Amino acid sequence: MDLSTLRRRGEAAQRELAEASLLLGSGRLKSWDLSAFYARYSDLGSSEAYALAQEGLERANEAPDKERWRRLTFLAYQFQEGRATARPLEARLSFEATHEVRFEGESIPWHELSTRLAHEPIRERRFRLARAEDLALPALDKELSHRVGACQELANRLGFPSYEALWAKTSGIDLEGLAAQAQSVLARTEDAYRDLMGFGLRRIVGPIGLKPRGEAARHDLVRFQRLQPLDDLFPRRRLLPTAQQFLEQVGLSPDAQGKIELELQERAGYRALPTAAALEVPFQVRAFVPRLGGAGELFALLSVLGRAQRLAHLHPDAPFEEKRLADPSLGEGFGLAFALLLADSKFLERGLDADPRIAMEAARLVALSSLIDLRRGCASLLFERTLYREGPTEGLEGLSRELMQKALLVEWPVERWLFDVEPGFASAIHLRGQALAASLHFALLEAANEDYWRNPRTGSLLRKWWALSGDDAPALSKHLGSELSLERAADRLVAIAAR
Repeated sequence: MDLSTLRRRGEAAQRELAEASLLLGSGRLKSWDLSAFYARYSDLGSSEAYALAQEGLERANEAPDKERWRRLTFLAYQFQEGRATARPLEARLSFEATHEVRFEGESIPWHELSTRLAHEPIRERRFRLARAEDLALPALDKELSHRVGACQELANRLGFPSYEALWAKTSGIDLEGLAAQAQSVLARTEDAYRDLMGFGLRRIVGPIGLKPRGEAARHDLVRFQRLQPLDDLFPRRRLLPTAQQFLEQVGLSPDAQGKIELELQERAGYRALPTAAALEVPFQVRAFVPRLGGAGELFALLSVLGRAQRLAHLHPDAPFEEKRLADPSLGEGFGLAFALLLADSKFLERGLDADPRIAMEAARLVALSSLIDLRRGCASLLFERTLYREGPTEGLEGLSRELMQKALLVEWPVERWLFDVEPGFASAIHLRGQALAASLHFALLEAANEDYWRNPRTGSLLRKWWALSGDDAPALSKHLGSELSLERAADRLVAIAAR
């Protein structure tokens, strides 16, 4: 194994992963033989590939070289983890593709449950449907526990004291520092969240109290985040034109001069996972958004377009490490920066001809929904650090429930303790993306004014920032003039929701 082979094989594997993510997201791929995939790329997950990358990292003197070798080290490690955890992930994919839940004499496919919950207005029926969903999850606990254990065993084999230490070293993400910010966010926004969410539930779900005295539950948050009262503001016929108009006003081509192919899918029975992936960077980017209607569809559409535009504007001559192995928090950040335009009432007034009063209410509710996601992500990271440190031992189900209930002030089902844990500290990537979105927002405010969403200067700035593919989220944020801060992201959402 040499460097050119590592890059060539890595490019082939990344393209195949991109194809699979698009097929899985749109529901066209019902199952995926992960074991066979990792067997095809066993050379990437070999000790030889990992040693090559480690040796290069140790020899590198300049910061850019060190960063490129670190990314190659992370790639080699990820393929070792993928091979070690393929079976549990296959079991989960199979479950999601084939499992059905019996409810009131009907068999409901698993991937339709979240949509059914969000659209169910009768709370008693929603409660029973949610319980039917939750009670199916323990069937996966054994396999998901094996995945967590396999990650820890791999870390030990590679000479690390814990999976967190291995993942932090190879990914370059300061998990301890991020967890400290997450704890700070939960503390500093607790009172505001309680007050604002009390209003939000009454407005959308009904007269339901938050915990500890009230009876609010996870399914009420699912219903709230549907934002159904805003449907008249977001008619389906206006959603794509609104997104395209925004891109054109800031000086960007909606399809990036033919590089981006967007599919809006209306076929019934497919899972709803908005996705953007590059089959060839930057020339062939595909994006998929399910047509679910309402504010959620436009939020997803803007987010996917933000990710897709970044991929389509990477420099074609950039090295493999920058085009394919960039910090995934960058895509999260640009996607959320686009999506949170819906928390700007002026954008809604101009883009959707909204009445100012209605636009303000919509912006508040979108910000509150995003605050739910932020606080849930903070609690997830805190739980995942304990889970990987202690293993899936008895009693951690209760910790997961406790952290989520404290963060979101709703009854949280204990059965979700492993199912909600995405592989590879994905919660950390999501949180860094939320922090980066705030940095991007304030940088655009300073450089292109409060209506940057219709200022041609914005497109020039975005193209400049997308070209910095060698940066990770903290480096880009510093380039924008600020530190990467979860607290600032939280404060922004609270300020909007409290108007």
